[in-house]
Amino acid sequence: MVKARVVGYATPPPRTVVTDDLSGGAFEAPTPDVWFADVEITNVDFSTVSVVHLSSSNSQFNRCKFDGIKVDSGRLAGYPGSEFSDCTFSNTDLRKVIPGHATFLRCSFAGARIYEWFTHCSQFVDCVFDEAEIVGTNFSGKPLECFGLFDSNRRRRNAFTGNDFRTATLVDTSFVRGIDLRAQQLPQTDDYVLVLDARKRIAAAKKSLRQVADRDARRLLLDELSILEGDAHDGQRDLFVTRADITLEAESAAKFWNALGID
Repeated sequence: MVKARVVGYATPPPRTVVTDDLSGGAFEAPTPDVWFADVEITNVDFSTVSVVHLSSSNSQFNRCKFDGIKVDSGRLAGYPGSEFSDCTFSNTDLRKVIPGHATFLRCSFAGARIYEWFTHCSQFVDCVFDEAEIVGTNFSGKPLECFGLFDSNRRRRNAFTGNDFRTATLVDTSFVRGIDLRAQQLPQTDDYVLVLDARKRIAAAKKSLRQVADRDARRLLLDELSILEGDAHDGQRDLFVTRADITLEAESAAKFWNALGID
């Protein structure tokens, strides 16, 4: 039995705040807006849940199943954060939610649709993204504006290691601010490029591309290079680039990659 208090708002839907720990069984949402506060949830099946809003704070989710859950909006973890350990989000449409202050440990996002996740306050360790569709997303190795003014436990780095993206589709997606790409499993197809020691390569490429005679072609090449340069800062040693995100004609694209020392 779920112990909760129902909070009414001037505009619906009402919110259910779950305040008791739960273990086992399938979760049934009492209202279209559900918030988990200061609880531990273990082996609970959320796969049949359909809600307008879902969020949590200071909670622990262990071995929970979120496969196919339907959510219109929400922050999976509000400040100061929640942890999801060994949870599954398989084939789940996550385009309308954001991770917020969530930490994901050994979670599966197989077949999930992830759009515009800006993970400045999120952590991912040993997670699997088999055949996930990841679009317009920014994975960050450094926290940005993640903590309260008086939070004495603020971390300096976001944990991001051991994640498997080998069969994921990545579109307009970046790994920035100190993520160690050599500690991840990345796609190995020709659709993607791993630019090692990016700042050094970009500096050499910039010098080379400034010698291109055609002014318009030179400008386009340097503009694309500046986008990469913007990601190669704040401790980001290597870059992982989707070739299709470099919007140059074939001849110019060949010059671009050649200048970076990449076939």
